[in-house]
Amino acid sequence: MYYYVNRNCGGCCGSNCGSNCGSNCCPSAVWYQGPTGPTGPTGSMGPMGPAGPAGPTGAAGAQGLPGLPGATGPTGPTGPTGPTGATGATGAGLDTAVPFNPAAFYSAGQFVYYGGSLYRANVNGATGIPGSSADFSLVTAVGPTGATGAMGATGATGATGATGATGAEGPMGPTGPTGATGAEGPVGATGATGNVGPVGATGITGIGPY
Repeated sequence: MYYYVNRNCGGCCGSNCGSNCGSNCCPSAVWYQGPTGPTGPTGSMGPMGPAGPAGPTGAAGAQGLPGLPGATGPTGPTGPTGPTGATGATGAGLDTAVPFNPAAFYSAGQFVYYGGSLYRANVNGATGIPGSSADFSLVTAVGPTGATGAMGATGATGATGATGATGAEGPMGPTGPTGATGAEGPVGATGATGNVGPVGATGITGIGPY
């Protein structure tokens, strides 16, 4: 409990407290606390005050138990095609297949022919016989001979080839039979006059009449 007590401040109280009062300025009344009285009844709750500032983040708690797996989400869209990778080394092809030789060394991936079938070496330094050794795998087996197929249509005539070089002259053949006599030719032109011949010898003197 508080008590109200009047004090005499020489007129320097309240609105009369001016610069001329000095340290004598005092309130017109003073309250003094008395002994604590009994606790009164609890009053009704007042209105909710404004939210206070957020407190500092507390220390991390212990990790909880794993949750149940969620449902599988839908498949996402296909991503863009990545860049083309570098070309790998060329592997052994069927054109590298060789007849099997028990004394030869075969690397993994090498193809060999044996008994009409094609085999592939499974390990480096494959040993044994293809068809009975686990070091070789069968690639293709020889099948039975098929029936002869029908004859195909005649192909188009090819272009004429270039003329070959002239061959060596052959031996002379036998004389052929005499041909038939040809028709008589026309009379030839008159030849040029020949030179005058030499003078002949003098003849015998004749006997004249008497």
